[in-house]
Amino acid sequence: MLYTTFPGAEEGGPCFGDTRQAATGVEVPAGQDFLLGEVVVRLHDVSGSANTPFSVDLYDDDAGSPGTAIASLGSGTGTWNGSETFDTYSLTPPGSVVLAQGETYWVVLSSSGPSTCEFGWSDDGTDPAGSLLSYVGERTGSSGSWSNNDGSLQQLELRAAGSLSSAPVPLLGWPALLTLSLLAAGLGARRLKR
Repeated sequence: MLYTTFPGAEEGGPCFGDTRQAATGVEVPAGQDFLLGEVVVRLHDVSGSANTPFSVDLYDDDAGSPGTAIASLGSGTGTWNGSETFDTYSLTPPGSVVLAQGETYWVVLSSSGPSTCEFGWSDDGTDPAGSLLSYVGERTGSSGSWSNNDGSLQQLELRAAGSLSSAPVPLLGWPALLTLSLLAAGLGARRLKR
C-alpha cells in the first residue's frame, strides 16, 4: 500500500464536475520509484442522473497545487439510482504510471457533467501517517485557480504494482579492488607452495 486514508465514513466532501475539480497531493520518498497499479476513491454521487462519467488523472506539482496532467489513472460512471449514493471505485491505470522518488504528484478528479457538483469526494478519511507516500494537501478548483482544502482527508488509496528501483548499491573503488586482488593472488601462491 503506497497511500491510504481508508477506511472512512460515508461523508460528503469537496464537489467536482463541469469546471470544478478536486485533488489530493502526495510526495514519493527518496530512494525508490513505484509503479502505480490501482487507485481507489470513495465518491458521493449527487449528479441526479444515471451513469454520469468521472475521471481520475495524475498531475505534476506547480508550487504546491496541481500543475499539468501527466497520466490518466482511469475513469468510471456514477451509480445514481434515484437518490444520492456513496460508492467506492477501484480504477486501474490504462498504461504504466511511474511515481518517481522525491517527486510530488496530485491525484485530480473531474467530471464532464453539467453541474459543478456532480460528485463529492468523500472526506473524513483516516490519517495517512503510516503510508509510504507523504500527504501534501488537498485542493479544489481548476487549473490556475486552486483553493486550499487541506485537512479534509479525501478518501483515496494508491496501490503499487511494484517498485522499480532501490537505493544505489555502493561500488568498490579501485584501491579496494587492488587490495582484494593482491590478497587473492597471495593466497593462491601460498597454496601452490604446499
